[in-house]
Amino acid sequence: MAFLIIAILAWRKLGTRAYSDYWEKAVIILAAMIGIGSFLFHTFATNWAAQADIIPIWMFIGSYSLLIIYRLSDHERWTTLIAAIIATVLMLLVHTLTSDSVGTRVNTDPLMFNGSLQYLPALASLVTFSIVAHL
Repeated sequence: MAFLIIAILAWRKLGTRAYSDYWEKAVIILAAMIGIGSFLFHTFATNWAAQADIIPIWMFIGSYSLLIIYRLSDHERWTTLIAAIIATVLMLLVHTLTSDSVGTRVNTDPLMFNGSLQYLPALASLVTFSIVAHL
């Protein structure tokens, strides 16, 4: 529910600004999709609902990361591309080292942290980009 509320508030805030771009709108829509996917997964707990939960989360992380890199590089496309490739490789490396599988399948085996370690790269990315953005 929090993701839907935040998406609605962000969309309204976007409407009061003089300038907005498609990236901002896409990230807000993805935040709303996370809320919907999470509701579906926690309501139905099926494989398709898990995909509806996980895919928007990773799309949000990728889009947000790319948006931050692009803005921090003063809209320099080559710098953004190089930084995005490095960030992707690092996230995949962390994911591979901390996850039981590469992919988004539902695993019913008992796991440490109940399979939530797949989100460690996302947390690392968001924390890193938040710190860099405030420097």
